[in-house]
Amino acid sequence: MPWASMPVELQFPFPMTPDGALVAEVYLVEDDREMVGVGPSRDALPSRLRVNPGLANRVERRRLPTGDAVFVAHVTAAGEAPVAGAPQTGTKIVLDQLIERQTAADMVASLRDGRLRQQTYNMAATGCKGLVLIVKGDLDAATENGANVREEAKNVLAELTVSSNFVFKNTADLTETAALFSSLV
Repeated sequence: MPWASMPVELQFPFPMTPDGALVAEVYLVEDDREMVGVGPSRDALPSRLRVNPGLANRVERRRLPTGDAVFVAHVTAAGEAPVAGAPQTGTKIVLDQLIERQTAADMVASLRDGRLRQQTYNMAATGCKGLVLIVKGDLDAATENGANVREEAKNVLAELTVSSNFVFKNTADLTETAALFSSLV
């Protein structure tokens, strides 16, 4: 399927045609590096996403330069037909949402070694307007032996929200994380 020849700025959500057909279907593209590694959570999320309502058969794997996931709209025949000059059926349009996903323990470790600042900087540098940081688990529990680290983590999250247009979402577990991805679609 062809990719759009240049970025397309979408001013409104994808509408339905008068007969109810969607002009595009939205897919979640997850970084293929998120599919490898150790731990039940790392292996389980991709499997859970693929069967979650709203994402069933709408999860693709690709190498992303930054972030863990993006949303891509696939233009349907109904989307090509109504407007002269509209992208062709099958054209993929990367939407303006970029997502980073970490466990609370990973976030604390990446804060300590500087990776969190680098990751969020790289995400902000893409120019995407929708930057989302999902942290799975209890941040207080992940920092139980370090009040200074806990305070620093909370300050970094607040700073990202205010200065860099990040939306911070905390999820309790794998099921809630998969439901959040599904709701974003």
